[in-house]
Amino acid sequence: MDKKIIFFDIDGTILHGKEISEKVKYTLDTLIKNGHYTFINTGRNEGDAHIKDANLYGRVCSAGAYIEMENKVIFEHDMDYKDVCEILDFFKQHDIGPCVETNEIVYDDERYSRWIYNAYQSEANSEIIRWNDFIENYFKVIPIDLLDETKHIKKVCFITDKKENVDLIVNTFKDRFNVVCFLQYGGYYNGEISDKTYTKGTAVKHVCDLLNMSIEDTIAFGDEMNDVEMLKACHIGICMENGNQGLKDVATCICESVEQDGIYYECKRRGLI
Repeated sequence: MDKKIIFFDIDGTILHGKEISEKVKYTLDTLIKNGHYTFINTGRNEGDAHIKDANLYGRVCSAGAYIEMENKVIFEHDMDYKDVCEILDFFKQHDIGPCVETNEIVYDDERYSRWIYNAYQSEANSEIIRWNDFIENYFKVIPIDLLDETKHIKKVCFITDKKENVDLIVNTFKDRFNVVCFLQYGGYYNGEISDKTYTKGTAVKHVCDLLNMSIEDTIAFGDEMNDVEMLKACHIGICMENGNQGLKDVATCICESVEQDGIYYECKRRGLI
């Protein structure tokens, strides 16, 4: 069997709730035993991307700005602090809830936490579910006023209750940054802004170079619009049944939902396990 590099998003892909299922755990273990390279490829920062019982060769975090292989940091890139300040000033001007992710710490304000909680009360997308859990249970959430240029900033997230704000964000920043917007839930719109130079997709190519393997040997699983670059970069891009329709439109195929252990069944169909 030819070795493959397999990339997995976390929220809504390998993780539904707080723990991976037994079938997904078995899948990750067996992929490693069969000689494949398993990576998470997530928008989460490094400090929030440790998944219990997930057997992984490496991790791509912060939407491609951080790469780790065999517990060693291989690549890291920070956003320019002046750019971050410009984005935050824009958010303040338009009453948009801001959040800034560094490697270990998250900085946000009262609006972001409150609106995430409000959106969570509806049928939230996987990013809102992740953020609500993070804010409620993770202790390294710091007031955004304490952010300074010494921090290793990886991306800026946002939430707003106005659709016109989403359009403003996209039109203002799309040419200079990678802007991802998620589905609207509970009257709120959330998304993220990161360096345009480094994405989940560029990380796929970087990992291939490091392992001296071809793009032809890559497979990706994802569910949200921040997985588009990853699925497009890989030879085979698979969207979960619970995924965003926009991602399904660019995927090679669609597998069962995260609740139905789609990763397990798709890997089995492809003879990987």
